Amino acid sequence: MVGSTPAPVRLVSRTVAAIAAGALWVAACLLFERRAWLEGQGKAAGALLPQLVAAGPLIIWVLALRRGLAARWGRAETIALFLAAVVVRLPLLDLPPAQSDDIYRYIWEGRVQLAGRNPFAHPPADPALAELRDPLWPLINHPQHAAIYPPLAQGVFLLAAAASPTVLVFKLIFTACDLLTLVVLMDWLRRLRASPAWAVLGALHPLVIVEFSGNGHLDSLMILLTVLALARLEAGRDVQAVLALAGAVAVKFIPLLILPFFFWRLRRRWLLLLPPALLALGYLPYLSAGEGLWRSAWIYQRDWLYNAPIFEGARDLIFGGHGYRARWGFYSVLAAVTLGFWLARRPPSAAYLPVVGFYQCAGPVAHPWYLAQFMPLALVRGRLWPWLWLTVTAPLVYPDEASAAARAAVWGPFLAFLAGEGVWTLTRRRFWRAASRIEGEA
Repeated sequence: MVGSTPAPVRLVSRTVAAIAAGALWVAACLLFERRAWLEGQGKAAGALLPQLVAAGPLIIWVLALRRGLAARWGRAETIALFLAAVVVRLPLLDLPPAQSDDIYRYIWEGRVQLAGRNPFAHPPADPALAELRDPLWPLINHPQHAAIYPPLAQGVFLLAAAASPTVLVFKLIFTACDLLTLVVLMDWLRRLRASPAWAVLGALHPLVIVEFSGNGHLDSLMILLTVLALARLEAGRDVQAVLALAGAVAVKFIPLLILPFFFWRLRRRWLLLLPPALLALGYLPYLSAGEGLWRSAWIYQRDWLYNAPIFEGARDLIFGGHGYRARWGFYSVLAAVTLGFWLARRPPSAAYLPVVGFYQCAGPVAHPWYLAQFMPLALVRGRLWPWLWLTVTAPLVYPDEASAAARAAVWGPFLAFLAGEGVWTLTRRRFWRAASRIEGEA
């Protein structure tokens, strides 16, 4: 019919329009949050409401994808998604972080290295570094503790501080890492014959946007390298995968948990030695710190506690409130969980959610930004709803992480989703086994 639009063009137009509409919704919500940040109320309950409302398009997008929207994905959609991802990160990019002060430590440790000092040997409160103190120094968290971040993170801090020791420069770096993760994720989804449209949930996710472009957390670099490692491994690029994993471990130690699972997928298993070897080499320039290399990491694992209702419940019910015993018990269970999945020969991408998820969610510390790492794996593995709920609602703990109401709102539905998903998976598996047996008997 004259004047009609061919179906493929109409579908592309609707997909791009949906991405644009979702981005405008998220950006508008974050502009309201920006006002709260400017007023110094970034952690107030009222400031978190726009962030929760910003998750609305994610729910709609998931439901639309289930119904076949964006079945076709081409260059126009990719460009639209990337532009949308950039736009929604602008409202908070130029502001000081309002929910976390980690970035001030990043800047400090970069400046310490520029001055030729060792950040593992001298905590920020050390009088030996008094001449380096600037207006940002009072904002550094835990100034009595020396550096904890591994060598690659320290190298990034050094390079960023050499460029400009400012909040904006550090935010730009970690925002760029976040955007690059989208590129890797879309390519991975294509290789899995899944729609790259699922990457919209990472591009427009309010937690991801706020924690990396607003609060400036370095976890975006760890996530980028981890996703790259898992994607390259499944593409058969063993060396690239191991090098990327080594980089991730040298940013934060968490990806070490999935290193054993590479054993079942690598054709040259000696490559497993590279991540620990490169990590050890990275520490060589800092050896003058002696035991300072590990002191802060040990204190963190021994003493830190934040947003940990599962751990605290086990501590009180099983270990009689004894914190150290509870931690050893937790690490013992973590080792058992890891060993179980390893003996089952699960691929690293399949083991990540249960193993690292157990460590992060059942452990003593679960800062909201720690949870952002699970969204790419949830998209790839199809385990979406529990992790979507957890990551969307996690900021509710900011006003008071010990609040029973906030913890119930975040963790209760998450655990219910996990349980429901487990029951559904088990039931479906038994159904198909029974159906196959009946068919075989027939």
